[in-house]
Amino acid sequence: MPAKRGPKKKKSVVRKPRPATTLAEERTYEVVLRTDGARITATGTERGLYPKAVAWNRILSFDPGRQSNVEQDKRSLRATGRKTFLDLARSGHIDPTAAEAFIQAAAQSGRVQVEMEWEQEDFGYAARVFPWEAIIALATKQQREALGGKDLVVVRWLKGNQRRPAATGPAGFAVSAAAEKMGYNVATERAAIEAALLGRLELRDLPAKTLGQLARAIDELKPSIIQYVSSEETFPNRPEGIDDSEGRFDEIAATVARESPQLVAFSTCHSGRRLAPLAIAHGAHLAVGFHGWVADSSCPAFFGTFYRAWQQEAASRWTP
Repeated sequence: MPAKRGPKKKKSVVRKPRPATTLAEERTYEVVLRTDGARITATGTERGLYPKAVAWNRILSFDPGRQSNVEQDKRSLRATGRKTFLDLARSGHIDPTAAEAFIQAAAQSGRVQVEMEWEQEDFGYAARVFPWEAIIALATKQQREALGGKDLVVVRWLKGNQRRPAATGPAGFAVSAAAEKMGYNVATERAAIEAALLGRLELRDLPAKTLGQLARAIDELKPSIIQYVSSEETFPNRPEGIDDSEGRFDEIAATVARESPQLVAFSTCHSGRRLAPLAIAHGAHLAVGFHGWVADSSCPAFFGTFYRAWQQEAASRWTP
């Protein structure tokens, strides 16, 4: 089994019970889904969506059906994902007909935008850690197969914070001390990214033994792109007993986003749940993260392909 970008062995922890319902858990917020020719707006609360987010992230961590060669497993997971999407739409006060029409439109378009407001981390948190990409992909799978196996791209838009103009420096490649200790194959990943940039954008190494060291390097270089390799993987909150040598999520996000880079790419497991949205909240214009596991061997191939596409298309086309 390929190495995963997370701790090799999880520590045994005692999880504290969730606190009693707070006013923040009862406040209503909106999640807007857009595709070509269709838009739906769902309302929800932390209390209503959080259990579903936890359940689906656990399901996807085990990856049943997605990698199975048994057709029944695939159909079962697809049906469950579609039902979840329709159930979420219903609980979010969306007419079932509109939800079905959105699924069809999304399958035909192959592009979906998920819009969420940013106010503070504990408001709308459940919507940000919910795996919309996987659920929308499952809900539209049958229609996309009927269209010849059309691909699907889901982009998130976090609204609400004012960003400074994007930095225009070179690309920066940073590896945390904890990631170095884990022995990830960062040399191959770096080489793949450098080759993908085709010399049009210089790739510079950013010292990152500590967050303070990384911050000083970013202040000096003002990189337009930051590729950050770390070993963070915990969800939804950092359990007691987990090594905190890399700094807390908010501190990491604030550090990499301090000069408003065009893009921050987190090359580690589960980075899409907290690190990527927090980087946007702190001023990054775009962020890439993973909602599930990512194998060490997959990172060079993925990011090499991603940065080739980045170079081919103007970054402004990815901006809402």
